[in-house]
Amino acid sequence: MTSSPSRSAFCFSACLSSKSRCASRGELKSKPAWLEVHSELVAHPQYTNKGRQRQDANPTSHQWQIATTVTVNQEQVKQEALRKACWIVGTNVLDSAVLSDQQLVTTYKEQGGVERGFRFLKDPLFLASSVFVKKPERIMALSFIIVLACWSTA
Repeated sequence: MTSSPSRSAFCFSACLSSKSRCASRGELKSKPAWLEVHSELVAHPQYTNKGRQRQDANPTSHQWQIATTVTVNQEQVKQEALRKACWIVGTNVLDSAVLSDQQLVTTYKEQGGVERGFRFLKDPLFLASSVFVKKPERIMALSFIIVLACWSTA
């Protein structure tokens, strides 16, 4: 496992009674599986007198520090990248001599260009609603012309 650790510490004043509440704030609620976070709660006693304290002196309060180490598991990152890189493309052409896998993927990726060509139909500036064609033959002819125009520009 190769990792790139980084260390950060969060300091804040707190009393002894809120130790568990402060520790729960340092936890990540939803973290990726490849991210490993280890945290440690460190207590720093605070005294009223300055300088070196006597051994039997009791602290008046504590300052809590959460020391956190973040590690990236590179093997899990690679597995996650491979898992998210997979997708399914369906076809009814089963013979790979007619349509190879590479041709199928290329055809699928070129589909975006055709869809961009038809996007203007939904645009309010196209004024498709202002075209008054009533006969079914003319509606089909107009649709055919629009499809040809979109297909030739893709």
